[in-house]
Amino acid sequence: MSEYVLSSVWTRAPRLDRTHMPMAQRTPLVILLLLAGALAPVPSDAQPTRQQTARASGAATSTVTELADAYVARYKTTFPEGASMAGFADAAADRFTDNSVSALRQWEAFEDSLWTKVAGIAPAQLAGSRDEVTYAQLHELLESSRQLRVCRGELWPANSLFGWQTIWAQLAGFQPVGTESGRRAALARWRGSARYLDREVANMRQGLTLGYTTPAPNVRATLDQLDALVASPVDSLPFMAPAQQDTNAAFRSAFRAVIADSLVPALRRYRDFLRGTYLPKAHGIVTANPNGVACYRALLRANTGVDRDPQDLLREVKEQVARDSVARLEVARSIYPAPPPGTPWDAAYLRTMVDKDSSNLMPSADSIVAFTRAVMARARAALPKYFETVPTADVELQPFPDFQQPTAPGGQYVPGTEDGSRSAVYLYRTSPPVRRIGLAAVVVHETWPGHHLQGAMVTGSTSRHPIVLLSSVPGFIEGWGHYSEWLAQEMGVYTEPRDLLGRYQTLAPFLVADIGLNMMGWTPAQAEAYALRASPTAAADRIKRVIPAILGVPGFIASYTVGAMEIQKLRRQAEASFGSKFDIRAFHQLVLQDGPVPLALVRTRVERWTTAP
Repeated sequence: MSEYVLSSVWTRAPRLDRTHMPMAQRTPLVILLLLAGALAPVPSDAQPTRQQTARASGAATSTVTELADAYVARYKTTFPEGASMAGFADAAADRFTDNSVSALRQWEAFEDSLWTKVAGIAPAQLAGSRDEVTYAQLHELLESSRQLRVCRGELWPANSLFGWQTIWAQLAGFQPVGTESGRRAALARWRGSARYLDREVANMRQGLTLGYTTPAPNVRATLDQLDALVASPVDSLPFMAPAQQDTNAAFRSAFRAVIADSLVPALRRYRDFLRGTYLPKAHGIVTANPNGVACYRALLRANTGVDRDPQDLLREVKEQVARDSVARLEVARSIYPAPPPGTPWDAAYLRTMVDKDSSNLMPSADSIVAFTRAVMARARAALPKYFETVPTADVELQPFPDFQQPTAPGGQYVPGTEDGSRSAVYLYRTSPPVRRIGLAAVVVHETWPGHHLQGAMVTGSTSRHPIVLLSSVPGFIEGWGHYSEWLAQEMGVYTEPRDLLGRYQTLAPFLVADIGLNMMGWTPAQAEAYALRASPTAAADRIKRVIPAILGVPGFIASYTVGAMEIQKLRRQAEASFGSKFDIRAFHQLVLQDGPVPLALVRTRVERWTTAP
C-alpha cells in the first residue's frame, strides 16, 4: 500500500479496547429457530401460506427494529466516546466510558439478553428488506463481541493504535464547547480522566495476575507515545483542544487546570506502571495469553468473517504476494535502469533503487498536502463513471498530532457527524521522510473512492437504521478501502509510475507475517526479514515499526487483504454472469448502498442480482 504499511485505521464506532469491542464477524450464523408465536404450526410436509409468511415477516421486522433501537440506545449510554466518534450528535459529552470490569460485565449481560431474542429470528423472513440489513448488522455486532470474550481484552488495553491516548487526542477536538452547558460537560468529562486511567492500570494489574498482557512490542510503541506526551508543555497537548476552541477565559483557565493537575499526573502514573511493572512481564505475542490460540482464531474470524485454518489462509495470501511481486517488478522496470551485469532484477535490487530515489521523497508538509489534494481531485472527477451515487460531502485534511507523528499510520479517516456539524477528516503524516511511492494509494484508500465515499454513502440517510453507524465490519470496511486502491488504477488516478508502483505494495505480506508470528513461531526478526523481502518499496524503518503494530492488533491486518479479495471475487462473478452487460456502477451501488455490512450479506445480494430473471 505504501511505505506506511498500516495505512488505515477506521471504524464508525471505535472503542478504546479493540479486542472486546462489538466488532462484527462477517459470516452470519444461520438461525433456524422461528420467532416465537410468529408462525402458526403447520404440518412438516406443508408450506406456510402467503398470508402466514407475510405475518411472520412483519413480526420479525418489528422485532428487529426494536432490538436494534435498544442496542443503539444502550451503546450511546455505555460508550459515550464511541458514540461521539461514530457521529451521533446527541452522544453524552460529560463523561468517559466506565472502564471497570464490573461495568463491562453489565454490558455483556445486555448483549446476552439481546442475543437470546435475535436467535429467535429467521433471517430468511427478512430477505430483500431494509431490516435484512439491520438484522445482519445487529447479529454481527453481538456475535463477534460474544466470541471475542475469550480474549479478555479488557485486561490488556494498552495499545499504540487504539489506546486511550490516540482516541482522546481526536475526541478532544470533537468536544462541544462555546456554551455554558458545553463548558460544564467538558469540565465534567475531563475531570474523570484520571479515574479512567487509574482503572486502566487496575485492569492491567488484574491481567498480569491472570497471565494476560498486551504484546511487548506494542507496549514499547505505546511508551514512546506517552513519553512524547509527558515531555510536551501542557498547552501543546492535544487534550487541550476544548480550551483552545473556546473564548471564555474562566473556562480556559479551569480546563487547563484539569489537564495539568489531573490528567497529566495520571498519565505519568500510567506510563511509569507500563515501563516499570508491565513491560518486564509482557508476552511477545497474543497467543502466549491464556486461550491465546482460540483468541487469535476469534480475532481472525472477527476481522475477516473467514473461519478457516490459518495454514489454508496463509497459502492463499502467499499466492497474492507472488502475483503482486511480478506486477511490481514490471512497473519498476519503467522507472529504474537495468541492474549491472550479474545482478538480478529482483526485490533486493528494487529496494536499493527505491532507497536511492530522491524523487521518491516528499520535500515538505506543503507538498504532501498539495499531492493529497491533487489525488483526491482526480479520484473525485472519475467517480461518476464508476458510481451511481456520488456524495457531495467533503473531507478536511489535518496532520496527526505531533506526539503521534513518529508512530502514526500513513493515514486515518475520521467520519463526520450525521447532522453535518462536524466534517469528515483525513489525518496524514508529515514526519519525515515521507515517500511518494504508496502515498496515492493511501489517499484513495482513505478518501475517494475509499472510506470517505464509503461513509458518505450512508451519512444523513433516513432510510437506514442508525445501527449502521455502530457497525464495525473490518473485512467490509478495510476490504473496500483496499479494493479502492486497485480500482483507482482502473479509474486513472495513478498518473505517475511511482504511484502505480505503490499500488502493488499491499498489506498481504504483513498478513503472512501476522500468521507467522502468532501461529508459526516466527520471531519479530523473522517477520521483519520476510516483509523486507516481500515489500521492497516500503521503507525499512516503517516495516520495523509495523511489526509491533500488527502484534498489538493481531488478526486486524487480515481485514484488508481478505476483504478486498472477497469483493474482487464478487465482481469477477458478476462480470462473468452479465458479460458485456455488466454495469460497474450498479455493482458498486449494490456493495455500498447499505453501509458496512457483513460481506456474507453482500455476497447474498450479488448472487440475487446475478441470478434474477
